Formats: sequence, structure tokens, C-alpha cells
Amino acid sequence: MSEAQEMETLVKDLKQAADDVKKVAETTQTEVKNLGKVTDETKQKADEALVKHNEISERLSVIEQKMTQPDGRDDERQKSAGQMVAESEELKSFIAGGGKGRISIAVKRDGRARQGGAGQRRGYAH
Repeated sequence: MSEAQEMETLVKDLKQAADDVKKVAETTQTEVKNLGKVTDETKQKADEALVKHNEISERLSVIEQKMTQPDGRDDERQKSAGQMVAESEELKSFIAGGGKGRISIAVKRDGRARQGGAGQRRGYAH
């Protein structure tokens, strides 16, 4: 099952769990009004309904977080353009060769390559 399908199922389950919690709350109100207290059975049903609701809510949150991570990565954080340039083999070779002149290094972000280079001044008059 894909994350989107699982999320859709969890949303339905969460709505049902919320409805169950609401029913138990209404039962509780009726018992308090009629008996002056809540029965142990109703307390148990309330606890079970709330636990189920919270578990579904937590699972839904985890899936939402996974879906919002770039490239589906959940543990690896996105490197900045500067980190990618600093770690590139092109820059290491350039520095090892004396570092004179200009270099252009492509930085890939979000599936698109972007050009950037050491020693380049864009937008400034030379």
C-alpha cells in the first residue's frame, strides 16, 4: 500500500475513532446525569477509544512527515549548496592543482542542476 493510500485509510479510521470517542462522551454524560457517576464499563470504553484515536493520529503524523521530506528521505537532511560544492571532487582537484583561475561546479538540488563557481562574480562590474 502506498503512503497516500495508507494516509487515506488512516484519515477514515481517525474519523471513525473520533466518532467512537464522541459516542462514549455522550454515554458518559447520560450516565452522570442519570446515575450521578460513570460506570466502569464506560470508563474502559472511553480509555480504549482514546488510545485508538491517539494511535491512529500518531501514525497519520508519521506518514505526513515522510511525505513532506524532500526526495522521500526521512533521516538524511538536505545538504546546502555550499556543502555540496565544498565536498565536490572538482573543487578538491582545483585546490590540489594550485587553485588559480576559475572553476564551475554544478550543484544538483531538487532534481535540477544549478551552476555556480568559485571566483565568479555575478552582478558586479569588473
